[in-house]
Amino acid sequence: MLRPLAESGFFDAPPEAEPTENGFRLPVWSQSLYLVRVAPADPEGVADVIAAIPETENMNTQCHYLQAAAVMPGRYAAAVAQRQVAWLRSHPNTIDWVVLAAEPLARKLASEGEIDSALPLLDALLETRPPEGSGGRRRLLNRLYISQYHMRALANGPLKELAARAPTRTLSMLCGALERAQEGESSLWRTAIEPDGQNVEFDALAVVVDVTRDLASEVARRPEFLTKVVEDLERRKAPIFHRLAIHVLRTASPTRSPELLARLASPELSASSECFHEIAAALLERFGEFTQEQQAEIRQAMRKDAERAAARAGPDGAEVRDARLSTWFQIIEPWLPEEDRAEFDALVGRTGRWPHPGYRSWHSHGRPHPTRFTHEQVASLTDQELIALLKEHQRDEVPENFLDDDVGLERALGVMINENPERLTRLAREFSALPPRFIDMALSAAVVVFQNRRDGSLDEGAVEGVVTLCEATVSERALHEGGKTWTAAQREAATVILNITERLKHRSPALIPRAAQVVEELARSADPSPEKEPGEVARTRESITFAVSSVRGSARFAAIALLSDSSEPDTVEARTANARLRPIIDAALDAQGEPSPTLRASIARHFWRLFAVDEQWAAGIASRLFGEVGSVEGTPEAWRVYLEWHRAYRPLYRLLAPYYAESAKRVGAYDEHSARALGQHLADLAAFGAIDPRVEGSPIGEFVANASPEAKLHVLDSVGRKLQGTERIDPAILARIQSLWTWWRERAEATHHLDELEAFGTWFGSGRFDRAWTLAELEKVLVLTGGHLRWDEGLLDLLAEDAARSPEAVARCKKMLIDASDPWLLIGREGIRSVVAALAATEGGQRLADEVRSRLLAHGFGDVEGTSACR
Repeated sequence: MLRPLAESGFFDAPPEAEPTENGFRLPVWSQSLYLVRVAPADPEGVADVIAAIPETENMNTQCHYLQAAAVMPGRYAAAVAQRQVAWLRSHPNTIDWVVLAAEPLARKLASEGEIDSALPLLDALLETRPPEGSGGRRRLLNRLYISQYHMRALANGPLKELAARAPTRTLSMLCGALERAQEGESSLWRTAIEPDGQNVEFDALAVVVDVTRDLASEVARRPEFLTKVVEDLERRKAPIFHRLAIHVLRTASPTRSPELLARLASPELSASSECFHEIAAALLERFGEFTQEQQAEIRQAMRKDAERAAARAGPDGAEVRDARLSTWFQIIEPWLPEEDRAEFDALVGRTGRWPHPGYRSWHSHGRPHPTRFTHEQVASLTDQELIALLKEHQRDEVPENFLDDDVGLERALGVMINENPERLTRLAREFSALPPRFIDMALSAAVVVFQNRRDGSLDEGAVEGVVTLCEATVSERALHEGGKTWTAAQREAATVILNITERLKHRSPALIPRAAQVVEELARSADPSPEKEPGEVARTRESITFAVSSVRGSARFAAIALLSDSSEPDTVEARTANARLRPIIDAALDAQGEPSPTLRASIARHFWRLFAVDEQWAAGIASRLFGEVGSVEGTPEAWRVYLEWHRAYRPLYRLLAPYYAESAKRVGAYDEHSARALGQHLADLAAFGAIDPRVEGSPIGEFVANASPEAKLHVLDSVGRKLQGTERIDPAILARIQSLWTWWRERAEATHHLDELEAFGTWFGSGRFDRAWTLAELEKVLVLTGGHLRWDEGLLDLLAEDAARSPEAVARCKKMLIDASDPWLLIGREGIRSVVAALAATEGGQRLADEVRSRLLAHGFGDVEGTSACR
């Protein structure tokens, strides 16, 4: 069944991620879900289909491919895994979501011996984040995209399976991942390679180190592998591998190991501050097993290290030498010979004893670690207790990734944002003096409340508290601290104001000037910095994502929302706010003041709003935003943003008609997304009566003449799908839509561009038009397209209804559909039976039903025999 579906193009158009106000929507593709369901029955067919499907940015669809592969036999699953590895490497930001589908597949591949596919898949899941900022500064923590929680799942599942089946290859893969993530000093966060209370334990990389350490030690316990494992580790550049090598020798080498002795007696290694703890641990555990001569060799290396440190220290050399040698001798104190003991006592007298032998430094309570609280514990607190708790722990160190295990208050508050955002919103004012990370979370809760219209229980005092919290993000404290510390909170403040504007305008107008002042400050933010600017080929949806992910972009969207138009109350507050906000938009279009062309283009997202505020102002903005008509200057991206993010708006057509006309002439050079968006605008404008397609030179006529067949088919199909539903449509609009179809079909017939007419399936299935006209038009279309039609759920049911009135015409249409054998007929068997039964029920219709049934049988639809009317 898959082959005819695939050959017909059934899997050729996976849906892309769709832009929304605050990010993306990931549509579920029925075709990929279907592949998951049939994968156990036809794994080879499903694997072949997935290999041929065009790429998509839609993460849901990619996860469906992984889920399908997880239920296939190994060799087919391996083929799918290879494709998905390439997608994962180019979309690392999705790793901590995609891993939920990738982990079962990796476990399956490992368990079935598909090592060549399992290893690259796991390696892709361990991708490293890029350096931060323009200086390329490496992160101390959160260097992997995957969270600690999911890293543990990999460690306990597919990595354990792989380690059992291919230990050396798995070790090499893990070392590669560790090398990408840890290029420099590791002792800042990983005091000891072994488990130790001084280690930082809430980062996924800690789990990678644990798994690498345990596997290296396990492999090295086989005598023939010890030297190779150690040398392979030491060949890698990062110091953490030398630390791992010493740990392996300490835990896996035999008594009096010459390899371990060589490292302990090396003055160069002893001088390494990175390897100090591992050398010290090996000395504490293994020094006593060496002969007196070997011990003397190690003590000599210690002396050389102390002398070398003294030479580098200059005037303080003597003190440094004493401290260094005292540290070493303290570690091996139980084995010091008599001739060195007196020297050691003198050293201790001068330098004192270090209470933690084997450690360069010591944290009295271990590394700073986030406090651990469950959501239930935090939710049970009174408001006063909650704020007091946040103040008590406001200086706790936290990781950036709140999805990690046991990250304390941040995770508890994160759950509260979903469970009870109203509570945090009511407490907004109390968060004002807390650190920006807590302010960010309270503002996130407010976004949930106002975005989902859950603010009914909030009184005006609570709303004023939210505005006060937004003001905290532009306070002297915030502006003084600046930098990345406040960026997230400031972005959330702009988003809150964007979503609170309706409440302010209708119930709290006195707060509008305060909100406007916040937006004014945020619009001057340094975020985004120039290096974050998307490339020139960035898609339109990336423009909007870039805007809402930045402080300046979000602030301008909030400013536009705060503007009052002529339909809203004309108050002093509204006029004052408009006077303050309009310059923000004007400045956003100035290339000198706004260096980001992407942010300048993003203003087009809300152009209709600017028009509603002041038509004359919008007219002046249009040329700055979209460029002069017919010119190559300006910001073409802004016009694409307008087309893809706006519905057609008839009053705006008077202003933008020249842009529509010019775009229709140039549409052949547009990318597919923009071409489709332009066509949908023009079709809607024709429905609204702003454009007459029969007028010579109309924009929609130019579009049909110049657009690709795929774009035209999409436009007609989208009009048909808009007709679906039960809401009333103005008869005048419906009449213009019907006239548009007739004009388009006549033009397609005259130019022999007939494929686009297949979209009539959705028009017919809408049931919106006169049934006689619709059936007659369907027959004309099927003759022109050779029986091919776009699938619509209601099409066959309506044909069955029409059979009572026009059985001959329905039979002719049905036979043409069967002869074309479009793949949707395979999933429309019940509708086929209904049509056959309806034909048989008409007077003299048995002959027609038998003709249709014979045609069905000839095309392999044998199961229609179950319909008694066909017999």
